[in-house]
Amino acid sequence: MTGNTDERRRNLLKTIGAGIAASVAGCSSDGGSDGSSDGSSDGSSDGGNNQETEKDKATDENANEVNLSGVTFRYWDSINTNSRAARRNLEKKIQDFESETGATIQPNWSNYSELAGGNWISNFERGNIPNMYIGENPLDSPFILGDYVKPFEQFSDQFDQKTREAVEWIEPVQKHAARALPSDYQDTMWELPIAAYPRNPLVARMDHFEEAGLDPDNDFPPESFDDLIDVAQTLQENGPGEWGFHIFGQAFDWIDAAQPAAVAEGGSKGLLVNEDGTDVAYENDTWVKTWRRFKAIYSEYGLSGPTTPQATDEEQMQALINGTTSISMPEWSTFPEFLSRAEDKLANGDIQWNPMYSESGGPNGALGPYTIGITEKPENADSAKWERQQRAAIEYQKTFMTESWQSSQMFDIGYAPVRLDIKDRAMELSPAEEGHHMMETLFDMIEAQEAAWEITPLGSTLMFQGPGPHWQQMMRGEVTPEEAVANTASDLRDAMEGTEGFSG
Repeated sequence: MTGNTDERRRNLLKTIGAGIAASVAGCSSDGGSDGSSDGSSDGSSDGGNNQETEKDKATDENANEVNLSGVTFRYWDSINTNSRAARRNLEKKIQDFESETGATIQPNWSNYSELAGGNWISNFERGNIPNMYIGENPLDSPFILGDYVKPFEQFSDQFDQKTREAVEWIEPVQKHAARALPSDYQDTMWELPIAAYPRNPLVARMDHFEEAGLDPDNDFPPESFDDLIDVAQTLQENGPGEWGFHIFGQAFDWIDAAQPAAVAEGGSKGLLVNEDGTDVAYENDTWVKTWRRFKAIYSEYGLSGPTTPQATDEEQMQALINGTTSISMPEWSTFPEFLSRAEDKLANGDIQWNPMYSESGGPNGALGPYTIGITEKPENADSAKWERQQRAAIEYQKTFMTESWQSSQMFDIGYAPVRLDIKDRAMELSPAEEGHHMMETLFDMIEAQEAAWEITPLGSTLMFQGPGPHWQQMMRGEVTPEEAVANTASDLRDAMEGTEGFSG
């Protein structure tokens, strides 16, 4: 790669900072606090189906048939905190791999704030580097631009042909998402997406629809923003719930509902970066309209409760189960907990999933891929030892791409698959699918999306630290939507100064 890597790393650290711990409380759980945890676990294990069987694994092209005895490698995980089911099933996955290969994995069960808030990259800078990690598109640029990541295309031939073909569709999406990186980083798929993760579905209480005199078949999902408001008002006035359509204000969750609505309204104008990768997109007419609309949901229409400026999507999962909320947009990762806490409501169709409307006639959101990165050898590491560890890490990476794991991943850890060739198998495995339509909605949304959350030199600042506080100020009535959007764009442009990228 070209450019001064040390200078780039320093600029990245200045940009992303680490002073956002308080703002990520809704997205975090207990885990290692310094990026170097020993991986101890409390063993909690609600929910999850763990659908994979020994017969399934035997038929998978990427099933483990290697001897890695004596190899110990380090794996940092950021996806274990969404549910106790996810943590348990990821722990079991490690146990199975160790039993099958003889390798030993040293996991660091991190929380989301350690990835998003700068803790991980700070550890990388100090030389505390794992052999592999699970990250997320907009949060991974510090690792990529710091030259810590081994490009996936350099070892993709170690995966079987069927798997490579099954993920070909997302490669141009990932390269488009990198359009604001420095030019020499753009045309590479750096990490392997293991979860496509379209943002975010509508989830609603159908029994509330019926009690409010609405027709679940005709009125859900709404066909437009105006239709959504009409339906939510009817639910709030005539149904049993307190809130017709509850949204999020927490700095790390606001975008899960707002960005799909922006894309549904304006297509590519609802993405976070303009098409040529030269500027942030928050000041365009689509984003201004979206911020106005969400402010109106809370203040003008009164459809979202008083906690809205700090509300999280995890809270709304429970509010939907309890019946205090009639419609919301919780993340897919909450599904194992929905299944654990309200399986009866899912089975009888009281709680159902559907895609966001699309007023633009195109996509109704964007993908937020979760990825696995394999790291390059640190300068002072033993070459032979690191090579063995890297090989073992790649073998473990393969287990996330097997047909059996991808088919049950949604139920086991709450993450949408990236392999579209397993759709039929996943639909068959989905518990009570005919009642809740979650998996059907998931694939409909994956197949409808054309873009993904961007990988930029701003890292998590683009989505969270930059806009999050201004969104909360708007929701509290301290600034207008127009002022909040302008302030967001100004702050982000200030943060762009001194970084490479955003050059077209």
